[in-house]
Amino acid sequence: MKCNERERPWLGVALSPCVAALCIALVALTPGGVSGRVAEDDTYYLTAWRYGAIAWVQTVSLSVGLFTDRLTQAADHAFAFWGLDAPTPPASWEHPEKNPSKFSMKGLPQIRKKDPSSGEMWRLDPLFWRGEQIYPLLVIAFRDQVTMWNLLHDRSVGAMFTAGGAAISGAELWLRTLLGCPRIVLCDANESTATLAHEFAHWLCFEWYAREGGKRYSSPPSFIKEGMAEVTEARFRSSSRERLNDDRAREWLQSTRLADGVYGHDDYVIGESFVRYLVELLTPAGFLETLPAWGLRSDELIELYEPGWREWLGLPPACAVEQGDSG
Repeated sequence: MKCNERERPWLGVALSPCVAALCIALVALTPGGVSGRVAEDDTYYLTAWRYGAIAWVQTVSLSVGLFTDRLTQAADHAFAFWGLDAPTPPASWEHPEKNPSKFSMKGLPQIRKKDPSSGEMWRLDPLFWRGEQIYPLLVIAFRDQVTMWNLLHDRSVGAMFTAGGAAISGAELWLRTLLGCPRIVLCDANESTATLAHEFAHWLCFEWYAREGGKRYSSPPSFIKEGMAEVTEARFRSSSRERLNDDRAREWLQSTRLADGVYGHDDYVIGESFVRYLVELLTPAGFLETLPAWGLRSDELIELYEPGWREWLGLPPACAVEQGDSG
């Protein structure tokens, strides 16, 4: 999630293979036009994507191919950065239509077209990852940020990943079918590759933790999740962000400890600095191995790693408050 988003809890759990397919009600195009009597503003269109589908809200972007390629680049990078293979798509999938003005649902084999007026659904086949089936990802793309805010009736929402459905109570009713899908990314069609990589890191983090954490589903602290996502997106933004984050971390650590809690925008800034230190110390694979423990005993890991992080930043291993308390 980016800084203008609200924290969303992780609601999903590990899936059995029999439930990993996803059905989506379609209010969209048939080969002959819009299905049924649907108001223009109450319409979305589906196009195929390597890791699921894109639901274009109200209108399909003229740069559909470029946006889809940007999604794929960001998703592939998110998995590659952490040394993991990306999910394997269904055996048959296609690039979306190049000409949205003549958009047709034909020729998308992993999205079987049905008539929503009959109550039938579309089906997205599951992905395969680390030997298991997982839900495909639905990217809900708005034409711009203002349109997203207006349709969700929530100006605090920015690009975000959520599992188990997005509980946005003010959203237009016709959008709630999409928002209830098990794995979604909300964004606008102009979103940067960096932000997309950030959200796909949350997707990876969730799927990894759901499997490696067994049946113990305590979520890692927000600053760990946001720090992981910020580190993932670093390739696509200026390196000056890291220097500024470290400067903020040094200032913050003068009077605060991780055990005191990390709040607001500091989830991103403090989290990025701390997770970047852990990645340098442990390697990306080594950091991933700690994720289940971060959900179960974060206090122990803070005690283990915070002194080294402080020294890495050029500070004493204990903050002044802690030193004063011990005296």
